[in-house]
Amino acid sequence: MTTEGGLRQCLTDLTRADTSGDYQKALLAANRLIRRYPKEHYAFKCKLVCLIHLSMYDDALTLLRKTPPSQMGECAFEKAYILYRLERNDDALEALKACDKTDQRAQELRAQLYYRLDRFQEALEIFRDLFRNHSDDYDDERKANYLAVVAQLEAMGMKQVGFTLRHQLYNSACQLIEAGNYELALKNLDKSIALCRETLSEEGLDEEEVEDELAVLCVQRAYVLHKLGRKNEAIELYRTLQAAGPSDIGVIVTLANNLASAMKDQNIADARRKLKNALQLDQKKLSTRQRRILMLNNALVLLHSNQREPCRRALDDLIKAFGATRDTRLIEAALCFRLNEFEKAIKVRFKCRSIAASVYCCITSKYEVEVFLHCIPQYSCVCSCNETSIVKVFPVTVDESINVDNLEESDWILYGEKYKQKKEAKSEEIVTRKLKNRKRKRKIRLPKNYDPNVPPDPERWLPKQERAAYKKRQKKNRDRDIGRGTQGSVSTNPNVEYVSASPSSPRPMAVTMPEGPRQMRPKQQPKKKKKPSKF
Repeated sequence: MTTEGGLRQCLTDLTRADTSGDYQKALLAANRLIRRYPKEHYAFKCKLVCLIHLSMYDDALTLLRKTPPSQMGECAFEKAYILYRLERNDDALEALKACDKTDQRAQELRAQLYYRLDRFQEALEIFRDLFRNHSDDYDDERKANYLAVVAQLEAMGMKQVGFTLRHQLYNSACQLIEAGNYELALKNLDKSIALCRETLSEEGLDEEEVEDELAVLCVQRAYVLHKLGRKNEAIELYRTLQAAGPSDIGVIVTLANNLASAMKDQNIADARRKLKNALQLDQKKLSTRQRRILMLNNALVLLHSNQREPCRRALDDLIKAFGATRDTRLIEAALCFRLNEFEKAIKVRFKCRSIAASVYCCITSKYEVEVFLHCIPQYSCVCSCNETSIVKVFPVTVDESINVDNLEESDWILYGEKYKQKKEAKSEEIVTRKLKNRKRKRKIRLPKNYDPNVPPDPERWLPKQERAAYKKRQKKNRDRDIGRGTQGSVSTNPNVEYVSASPSSPRPMAVTMPEGPRQMRPKQQPKKKKKPSKF
């Protein structure tokens, strides 16, 4: 009776914890159940599910390995899901082989794995099979995942109609972006943002949580605005999202990459710092193409900021991860050119013969003559064969009636129109014309004390010491001997001259000199009073 009561209590605790979503308590109840009833399959399965809900995937995988299948029971799907969350995709696909092919959960997990491994066509077939054979409350999410696959397959010619639900509208917008239809993609994104905001508000989320959920849609909207040429609006939206601090790592990485691309002409140092931080984040949610673009933009920013060695290392990492492409060759050629390795830059630039193929395709265009003139130098750089083989590639469109010798002798062929000789007869008449009087644009500025009636000073160009009105400075120590000597004695100044004159002689009158020419001197400014110092 006691044993049955303890078992019932453990099961009750598990049920309550599962209903409330408190998986930490459920894990404690499962551990108690395992200690008391070690042969109970239900207890081990409950512990495994609790560890998965608590994101303790390493512990869950360890539990699967240590527990024999006789005690654990059938857990093939759980094992595959744990390996999927641990980014061990190949092992997860191998584990799914043990599941029943009719298991809906296994099929959806397999489709997710195919999407992660860029096997989009196989994922698309699985989703189509699920739509035909299954229908439940998760149909909307399944359609959203289906449209995500279709968006990746847009290059293969896949098309899809419009939808009304927010996830479907978002994925449909992604599909339109891949097709280059940015106007319609912007309309779908606006509808999705409005519908998502309304739905999340009805669910009871506060404003910050709603904005965090909308970050994925808003960063895609900013990208569409940038592609439409509305760059300032896109940068403003990027900065608003960055200031809000989104929690999704995928949004953070995409935001850093797109903002660096939009502001590369304004602040290259800030763009380099943002991309460096983005590369250090977890990139599990990014597709292979997104990771390649992120690394490619990092190499480009390092090249434009003249960081040569870091650019070479970033380029090597990019080639090692995704192989050599046309973009990597262009960056490598530009880097070699900046390092003054011109021969190596030319070899890298024309390593493949894609230019020759593009030239050959241009031959059928309606501007044949212009295309030939521009394409022959590029074709000769790519193809090292002789002139005869190059001539065979291009059709003969030259008129044979043209005299080639006369064309070669003409000077303008060699030197251009600028140096073409003009052989017109010179006119013997001398053409004269009346020179126009130049108007003085600047107004004459006179000094404030200018008097036109007074003649200017004739000595105004002489140095000051040579002018008649110049007054020498007196010596400072002229009166230093005054007051010296014994007390009571009368000191005599040797500089004083005594003139003997009779008292009856008249004093000479002061002679008034006529006023000379004016001296152009500015008025003396009054001295400013010093402010008393504050203590």
